[in-house]
Amino acid sequence: MAEQKTQGRVLFLDDEPYIIKMAESILKSIGYTVKGVLTGDEAVMAFREEIKSGGGFDALILDLNVKGGMGGMDVVKVLSLEFKDLNAVASSGYSNDPAMADPYSYGFKAAIKKPYTRNELKKVLESLGGN
Repeated sequence: MAEQKTQGRVLFLDDEPYIIKMAESILKSIGYTVKGVLTGDEAVMAFREEIKSGGGFDALILDLNVKGGMGGMDVVKVLSLEFKDLNAVASSGYSNDPAMADPYSYGFKAAIKKPYTRNELKKVLESLGGN
């Protein structure tokens, strides 16, 4: 099998470990390196640490609904105060969430409904540009 060209780095937030594992597997298969986190606080910390170390993330896929903590919408609010032009994607299994219908109004560049397929993840990441 030919070696997959690295497409970039993705920060992936979901409060379900099995969804993180599934997404990591799919994203790695299409050439992305992935940092999976279970809470919004972890997402903010991971993003800041990555920037501080001279790196960064090409995209953030953020679950809007995180049990008992900060969800994707709050993560975008916090990070957008410090960092311009986040490539954030809203993720939810609830299609009636307002950020899913109009992601731009909530600081996201795109939205993807769970459960997602390999092609849907690839397409949404390609829509962010840069790759």
